Amino acid sequence: KLMKPYIVKEIRDAKTDQVLKENKPEMVRRVISEDTAKQTRDLLGAVVNEKNGTGQPFALPGYQVAGKTGTAQVAENGRYVAGRYIN
Repeated sequence: KLMKPYIVKEIRDAKTDQVLKENKPEMVRRVISEDTAKQTRDLLGAVVNEKNGTGQPFALPGYQVAGKTGTAQVAENGRYVAGRYIN
């Protein structure tokens, strides 16, 4: 979701502490579909959380972590293997 930005949450009267103006989160438009967002979140989460994920060292107990490593190509002996990619 693309949200309308604002800097000040609210403006209050200095004497009465009454709220004169309040800004609330406002969605401008949906940038990508919910399905695409979920698929992206799941794929990036697998990088850190799955058994063969290349970002496992960055997992934090108690937190949901997602990540993107540098490449999808498989490396062996310090070189990328032609035609081999991480699924």
